[in-house]
This record gives sequence, C-alpha cells and structure tokens, in this order.
Amino acid sequence: MPIVHGRRGKDLLGSHTDFAQRLSALSLSQLEILSLADLWYLNKEVAWRRGIAEAAVKTHIYSILKKFGLKSRTQAAVQFAIF
Repeated sequence: MPIVHGRRGKDLLGSHTDFAQRLSALSLSQLEILSLADLWYLNKEVAWRRGIAEAAVKTHIYSILKKFGLKSRTQAAVQFAIF
C-alpha cells in the first residue's frame, strides 16, 4: 500500500488502527458527505444530494478535517482514496 507523506515527511495516515478509530468516530452524515466529497462533488452538489444546506456540508467537512488532522478537502480525498 502506498504511503502518503506530508511536507515534513510524516506519515499522514498514521497506523491502520489509529485511522480506523478516527473513522469510527465519524457520524453517518459525515461518512456520507465524505463519500460524496471524495467523488469531487462541489459543496453545493453534496448539499443538494443530501437535502441539506450548503453551510451544513461545510460544517461536516470542517469536522472531518479536524478529526483527522487534515488541512484541506483535497488532502482528505487523497487520504481516503488510498485507504
């Protein structure tokens, strides 16, 4: 499995156990939004597909990034695509 390294050369995924624990901490809504965001839908499109406000999508994505210590939605998409 390829390992993605950050600018400082650290393993961004961490251990499989650590990653699985953080993933299990996501709500069902966050997992659904993450799966749509991973398909490169815009926030507006994710909101429309989920039937929620775009602001709610942004809040969920912010929470996901914070839980995984990521800085951008693109970084999250890469991380979850590798795993």
